[in-house]
Amino acid sequence: MGIGIGVTIITAVLIMLLQKIVTLNIPVIGEYIADIVEIVEKNR
Repeated sequence: MGIGIGVTIITAVLIMLLQKIVTLNIPVIGEYIADIVEIVEKNR
């Protein structure tokens, strides 16, 4: 149970960080990360 909670928290923090990076508008990295975030959110 602890592993599940830990993975959930780490995943949430990573998604938040990736969304912040996308808002910085770094052209190449931003598009790539936006695709990853979109895929992750579809699978929730």
